[in-house]
Amino acid sequence: MLAILLDGDLLDAIKIAHDVIPFGVKAEGRIGGRRRKLDATKQREIAESVITGRKSGADMARRYIVSQSTVSRIVAAHRVQPELSENS
Repeated sequence: MLAILLDGDLLDAIKIAHDVIPFGVKAEGRIGGRRRKLDATKQREIAESVITGRKSGADMARRYIVSQSTVSRIVAAHRVQPELSENS
């Protein structure tokens, strides 16, 4: 329906602009999506602090400005596969 509202030249310009994305950029994952707020090091620190009891989940959530459910997911993932978390 949008194509009907645009005149031919503008529609061609949009198609050309869409095709200008360099080859391989999208395959490398550099287009679209949000950046992660917490890298692997921060996630490991959160999990270890909560599991050892040094800090509470709420404390770590406030420190890194994330929700408590995010902290819970990180801790749960670390408990399920600690060997993967240690190697990253």
